Amino acid sequence: MHDQKVNVGGLIDPDEVDDFLYALNEASLPEDSYGVSREEIPGWWYGAVGRSGGATMSSSVVFTSPINVMDTPVIRVPPSVLSLCDAIQQQRTNLEFSILLKGTWTKDGFVVTSDDYVIPTQTVSMAAVDYDADEVSRLMAEGYNCVLHSHPMNIKVFSGSDEDTINVNFDASILYCQGDLCDARVCISIVPRLKLRLEAKIEWLPMSGAIQGLEKIAVAPAPKRSSYRNYNWKRDGLNDDVVEMLDGKTFCWPVRKHSPGARGRGKKT
Repeated sequence: MHDQKVNVGGLIDPDEVDDFLYALNEASLPEDSYGVSREEIPGWWYGAVGRSGGATMSSSVVFTSPINVMDTPVIRVPPSVLSLCDAIQQQRTNLEFSILLKGTWTKDGFVVTSDDYVIPTQTVSMAAVDYDADEVSRLMAEGYNCVLHSHPMNIKVFSGSDEDTINVNFDASILYCQGDLCDARVCISIVPRLKLRLEAKIEWLPMSGAIQGLEKIAVAPAPKRSSYRNYNWKRDGLNDDVVEMLDGKTFCWPVRKHSPGARGRGKKT
C-alpha cells in the first residue's frame, strides 16, 4: 500500500504527495507517538484516502469523506405508482402497457416523483409495447427519464429485448408484474455512446402527510400467560395429571392409564 501514490489536495508531484500524507499521518498520531520517522509510519493515509466514513487510529479520526457510497443502486418509488399500475392493468387485462415518470438522483438513490407521470402513445400486445418515437423523444427532453412497463403474464424479469431497447434509453427502468414492482435497472452515462447498466432494487417512499383517525385504533390488553408445573409420568395412571395455571385458577387434566401421551379432560376419579 505504501507504494501507491494518491493525488490529494491538487498535488501532482509524487514527493509533494508523500510530504502531505506524512504530515497528515503525523498529525493523527497519539501524543506519545510524535517524533517517529517516516519509515516507521505505515501507509495509513494511502489506504484511507477515498474511503467513505473515515479511518481511525487509536480512536483518532484521520480522514473522513462527504462522499456517499451505494453498492447497489436503489430506485425509491411512491406507493401511488403501484396503485396507478394496478388500475391500468385492470383496464388492459393481459396486455402490456407503459408509463413515463420523472426521477432525480439523491444521496439515497434515484427518487421517483409521485404525481408527475404521463402515458405515452403506444400500441400494445401481450408481449410488446411499441412507442411513438418522436413523442417519447420529446417527453424525455421534458425530463421524463424513468420508464415503467408491464408484463401481464407471470414473467417477473426483464426480457433481453427490454434490456437492449427500452432500458438503455432511460436513466431508470421498472418492471410491473402481477401487482408488484419486481425488477429494476439504472443506466449511467460514462462517455458518449457508453452507459453502465446496473441491476437496482426497489424501495418504497414513506407515505406523505399525517394519518387521519389513527387514534381510533385501540390496542387490546395482552392476555395473562399460562404457566405449567413440572410433572412426571407414572404407570399407575393415578398421579399423572398435568397441572395448568390459568388466570390464577388450577385445572387438572388426567392422562389415561394405557395412553401416557394423551390428555383426557374430565374429572379425576
